[in-house]
Amino acid sequence: MRPLTLLLLLAFAALADSFVPLAARRRAAAAALRAKKRPGEDAAEDAEGDANEWFAKEYGDQIPEQLNPPKELTMEEALAKDPAIEDIKKGNYFRGPALGMDDPLDAPWRLEAAAEIEELVKEKYPDAQAVDVLWAFSNVQITVTPKEDANVPLSSAVIEMLTRAISDDLFPAEPELAHDHWLTMHALSVCTPGASNVITTQEQFEAYKGFQVDVVTLGMPKSDGFAGVPGKTLTGTLHGRTTEEVHLNQKGRIVKVPIAMVSEVRLPEPELENGDKWAGEPMFSMEFPMDDE
Repeated sequence: MRPLTLLLLLAFAALADSFVPLAARRRAAAAALRAKKRPGEDAAEDAEGDANEWFAKEYGDQIPEQLNPPKELTMEEALAKDPAIEDIKKGNYFRGPALGMDDPLDAPWRLEAAAEIEELVKEKYPDAQAVDVLWAFSNVQITVTPKEDANVPLSSAVIEMLTRAISDDLFPAEPELAHDHWLTMHALSVCTPGASNVITTQEQFEAYKGFQVDVVTLGMPKSDGFAGVPGKTLTGTLHGRTTEEVHLNQKGRIVKVPIAMVSEVRLPEPELENGDKWAGEPMFSMEFPMDDE
């Protein structure tokens, strides 16, 4: 094969791969984890083992013992060995480890958790057409899009049911594995799609790379002795998103906006014939933990 032909084929393959939907790539990656089997183990156990091996490789001895205790110890015994527990019991200020929360979006534990969330949502709510998992440093947002001909509307009661189901299944009160602990450190919210010109899902952040967007930042309210700072709008080309930042290309310069300071990322508003601005559709969401009354 001629070198030029080979280069063209490689370029075409890379281009074709870029058009594979993120959800499909995520499911394929998670399926690959599940597909690997060891003698005497089922696929779920093997996927869990792969995630643990990844943690050990990435972090080694940095993982606190209480997150992955030796098999001969119970969780209570492992926690009792950690002196930081005394600070918690005394009510002193305690900050949990942030280890792992800044892992890349394709970290095995994120892929596995996202696949489990999608599977659980479609099991509990068969009328779900799409399930998107959007990771941030300290929270995870699940956006559920119902089918157009859904038999059961995606009501507040359904959102509450899904929120509780996901939290009970994936956010254990007593995590036994390192990646379980990472999940417990995230605030969980389940929502419906919002205005169609506002980018709210990971699928959309991937699809609109290279498009012009407006990043609206949060302001700081007035207080005693402080005049406050108004929010502002940054316009540029969407370059990407991580769990911590939105990357915007402004005339060749990459601007990194911390997600904690982002109010919303939106496409330019379409102009209507009558001059009115388009309002879009409201988004309903529910966060966990919820107060039981």
